[in-house]
Amino acid sequence: MTITEFFVIWAVLLGVFFLGYITGQKFGAYRLHDEMLKAGLENISEPEKK
Repeated sequence: MTITEFFVIWAVLLGVFFLGYITGQKFGAYRLHDEMLKAGLENISEPEKK
């Protein structure tokens, strides 16, 4: 294995890990935001039903 291959493999691994971490954080934030929106919409629509 050459030094270039070694660095390429590490760059790919770090890139995949970093992208996975960023997308995980984003999806987590979106999921939380979605839950908050759902809760907010439920609270808003409840008085209209009654």
